[in-house]
Amino acid sequence: MTGIDPALVELQHLQLLDLSFNAFDGAPIPDFLGSMKELRHLDLTYAGFSGRIPHQLGNLSKLISLKLSSDYSLSAKNLWWLTTLPSLNYMSLVNLSMASHDWVHVINMSPSLVELYLWNCGLSYISLTLPSVNFTSLRVLDLRFNNFNSTIHHSKLDS
Repeated sequence: MTGIDPALVELQHLQLLDLSFNAFDGAPIPDFLGSMKELRHLDLTYAGFSGRIPHQLGNLSKLISLKLSSDYSLSAKNLWWLTTLPSLNYMSLVNLSMASHDWVHVINMSPSLVELYLWNCGLSYISLTLPSVNFTSLRVLDLRFNNFNSTIHHSKLDS
């Protein structure tokens, strides 16, 4: 398999798209997935995609779960597109080394987020210079296998 047929967008009522564990052989995630407005669950886990995560996924305003873990070089330059996903409550991502300074701010603007898996994402920085931290819905925060070079102060998380 080398890509996804754009005719997939004709499935206007599709709510769950699971392409996990396929062999897209390093093809980029198609931008047109961002026009599938009814999607609630998108699973591209180990599907063989590479390159940048398209910001068009931020158009999926009904998205509840987003799974992007990859064995290829899938990365995000920034995460601000996630702030347009008000229903998102589960997320797993990939290489975020270029977005390492943004991720806490973006997550802070996603109050419905319940589970966040950022293990082995290339994160090295935790910025807690927020006026207040709004992780009230967050139940799972998995930050294993990153390379943090900053300290998390407990008092910052209690605000």
